[in-house]
Amino acid sequence: MDAEISEALAELFTQKMPPESEQYLYKCTSTVADYLLDSDLFDGLLYPTVAMRGNADNLALKPQYADRHLRFEKAELIRVDSLGDFSYKVTVLDTAKALGDTGEILWRGRADGWELKNHGDTLIFTVEHDKWIARDMAGNIVQPD
Repeated sequence: MDAEISEALAELFTQKMPPESEQYLYKCTSTVADYLLDSDLFDGLLYPTVAMRGNADNLALKPQYADRHLRFEKAELIRVDSLGDFSYKVTVLDTAKALGDTGEILWRGRADGWELKNHGDTLIFTVEHDKWIARDMAGNIVQPD
């Protein structure tokens, strides 16, 4: 019986949705997620995203769990430029690395970038896992600012 339920949920959460899909097509997966999160059994739920046919995940956390266990590190405001069957291209429009006193996101007005602080400094850039990585001459990763 568990295998049948798992198979049914997998089918439900990974069905192909056309881009013009109406919200009602997500009603069943939303109902399943709401049901599981309404219980006291889970503080969160990780489930495959319908739009990417299960090749990416959604994460839903209860606010009280997030407040106790998560720390803000960074936010990115992005524009989705193109969508493929299993891929997408985005442009980062803005970034934030801090929150205000009341929890609001403090946008910086720019995307991340690297700045050479001293004349003669060198950074070596490579792409790893679809992200730019900068290293100094000693091979240490240099985080963008």
